[in-house]
Amino acid sequence: MGDCGVALYDLHSATLNIAAAARIGEPQIALAYRQDFMLSELAYKSITGSYTFRRHRASGGSTSAIPYGTLLAHYTHYGNSNYQEQHASLGYALGVSRMISIGIGLDYLHSGASLAGYTHNMVTCSIGLQFYPTSELTIGASVFNPLFVKANTSLVTTRVPVDFRIGVSYRILKPLLATIEVEKN
Repeated sequence: MGDCGVALYDLHSATLNIAAAARIGEPQIALAYRQDFMLSELAYKSITGSYTFRRHRASGGSTSAIPYGTLLAHYTHYGNSNYQEQHASLGYALGVSRMISIGIGLDYLHSGASLAGYTHNMVTCSIGLQFYPTSELTIGASVFNPLFVKANTSLVTTRVPVDFRIGVSYRILKPLLATIEVEKN
């Protein structure tokens, strides 16, 4: 979907908007691997997992499990031993009502080039929100790095971009989904 996922609610979309994890009902794990232009130097690897916490409530002789939050863990690695980028994230999402979910994530970023002799290690966060007024319509927004994190070395200052996304998804028919998203960093 071309990174258009801030208003969707599957496991991969939860890496773009942590609030999407609140709508994932069962534990899930996803693996991904990609080599751009068939070059191992441009290899992208990721693993993502989620777990939904439930509490049991008894009423009228029966018990029901009510979800009260989802934990999401995500790790990506890009590059090889000469240059690499890594991103690890741990987040929590909560459905605060039938129509609104929110989420917050803690993100660790690493980049390094062995030949140039530098590495950058940074910690930041991400915040997400989803609003679904109907079963067909979802509106989502997320901000990555609202803390304006940057890494200073003796040679260069590396700024991690603040990434703001807002999007809408609408299920026209069961197999047909329309999405639109705007991203600013």
